[in-house]
Amino acid sequence: MKKYFIGIFAMGFILGFLTMGVLSMRASKSYLQTIRLIYFGQENMLAADAKKKGDLQGALIHYTNLVEAQYSPAIQFFEKQPKWSFLFPIAAISFRLAEPVDTDAKFRDGRAEGLDRMQLGILLEQLGRNDEAQEQYNRAAKLMGVSMERLQELAEPFRQNKN
Repeated sequence: MKKYFIGIFAMGFILGFLTMGVLSMRASKSYLQTIRLIYFGQENMLAADAKKKGDLQGALIHYTNLVEAQYSPAIQFFEKQPKWSFLFPIAAISFRLAEPVDTDAKFRDGRAEGLDRMQLGILLEQLGRNDEAQEQYNRAAKLMGVSMERLQELAEPFRQNKN
């Protein structure tokens, strides 16, 4: 009788492991992409709301979170990976990022990141943090492939819109 229960337990464990492997292969990447989109939407909404209320420091925090999370090397790494393997539940426990990913603008379209960094620069400028704003402007111009003069022209409507 004891062997019977041990056998049932072992079979249940193996079946659970197989089920989790299949589910992780099919659902994990889509689920994480959905969570990312929700997070980015919330950060963008919270930043705009804080800016509208005049809380520039709060808006800065949310815009920084948005830019750094959306364009981080880890996100770029996972987007380039093939479909996750069957052993993802085990690999996730001990996963270590072995080498940094090259996030050079030539590997992806930098216009969206450039616009986000431009908005972050405008906010930093409004807070009087001009050196940090200039750094964001430089990165934005490089990503968008425009001169600093052109970037300043593009930024003007964003500066005038206080909301």
